[in-house]
Amino acid sequence: MLYSQYVKECASRQPIYSDHSAFFLPLGIDSLVHYEPVTATRYFLSAFALCCITLVLVNIQENTNRQLRLKTVKDDLTGLFNRAILDHNTIEQINLARNERSDYLLLIDIDHFKKINDNFGHSTGDEILVILGDILNASMRDSDLAIRWGGEEFLVILQRCPSVHAQKIANQIRIEFEQNERILQLLQRPATLSIGTAATSQNLMFDKALSLADSRLYKAKSQGRNSVVFSD
Repeated sequence: MLYSQYVKECASRQPIYSDHSAFFLPLGIDSLVHYEPVTATRYFLSAFALCCITLVLVNIQENTNRQLRLKTVKDDLTGLFNRAILDHNTIEQINLARNERSDYLLLIDIDHFKKINDNFGHSTGDEILVILGDILNASMRDSDLAIRWGGEEFLVILQRCPSVHAQKIANQIRIEFEQNERILQLLQRPATLSIGTAATSQNLMFDKALSLADSRLYKAKSQGRNSVVFSD
């Protein structure tokens, strides 16, 4: 038989279908593979299970990556954010938004913290840091940021916060810390806070506001501590 005749005869043949399941394979030619129903079901279930496992693994990986990212911006002791949360993009967003809103910065320092560590030990000092972290967390709204800035110094960013409300929050933090029963048990006396504040504005970018809050914190210290300074 000539090759051309063979090709014509093959082309004229009708495919034979059975009751078995059929899978078409894209091999460049029309191929038909027949499977028993049980085998076809097994293939389908295997493919479905593989897809499910892949989705689960992807989700686990995303959660792991998210936790690792959080770990890099979280303070291990207090559970607050650390200063790494204020990367370039975050500060830039605060600066861009300062024309539309006023964000208040509270720079907080525990008075005579070195003496606490020297007289009562670093474990007691750590517990006091944790207590302050808890007080800050309880005082924050979802939009606010509470950051362990370094050592015994903390930074709070109150977004879209009127001056009167910022003053109320700052004094509430100071009073709650001074009256904390656990601290009174540990030290047999109150511990106090000094707080300097400043607000971002059209004329005051984040770095300048932070510097102003720092100078007001120094003023609170020089005026006898245990106070909040809102203006020069």
